[in-house]
Amino acid sequence: MKRTLKITAVSVIAAAAVLTGITAAGAAKKNKYTGDDLSSMQDHLLGKTPAAEGADYDADNDGEWTSLDLCIMRKEAAEAMNEKSCITIEVNGHTLTAELADNEATRALAELAEEGFTAKLNEYGGFEKVGKLPQSLPKSDERITTEAGDIMLYQGNQMTIFYGSNTWSYTKLGHITGVSQQELKDIFGSGDVTVEISLNK
Repeated sequence: MKRTLKITAVSVIAAAAVLTGITAAGAAKKNKYTGDDLSSMQDHLLGKTPAAEGADYDADNDGEWTSLDLCIMRKEAAEAMNEKSCITIEVNGHTLTAELADNEATRALAELAEEGFTAKLNEYGGFEKVGKLPQSLPKSDERITTEAGDIMLYQGNQMTIFYGSNTWSYTKLGHITGVSQQELKDIFGSGDVTVEISLNK
């Protein structure tokens, strides 16, 4: 059956109001929706999959799940990402700050970092430290040439911190700020290293 999307002036105005933070009575819930919520809601609206049991995506409290709810959910997910835009990396007695990219992987990483975790990174190739994460993250790999300070997701379950350059297929997680390439080399040193990752609150 052919699906038709009807966009009315009312829906356009309502969506614009949501995006600018102007909501009428029955405004959006205070929930912070995740990337998984967005994917599930989008699939539900497209008729691909039924909604997860117990899910509540009625973001505007009007009793229906519509594209306007999806719009609100995207806004709230973006706000949540802004609140969790940096992580702290403790390594060899130094504290580094990394700004996160905006993607599904970093949203999942930020949730891990809320509790804090430790990762053992191994020296590889003379330009990076790489090690397994506590769990796999959503990946959206693309061919990237890295710079010193870049943090990449490799194969979905490994975090790589670069102090040199390499071209490969990665998902970008973020970038360490405020230090030079030489300072990164000195801080991380040679050989394997253990890092502690936490959310920068």
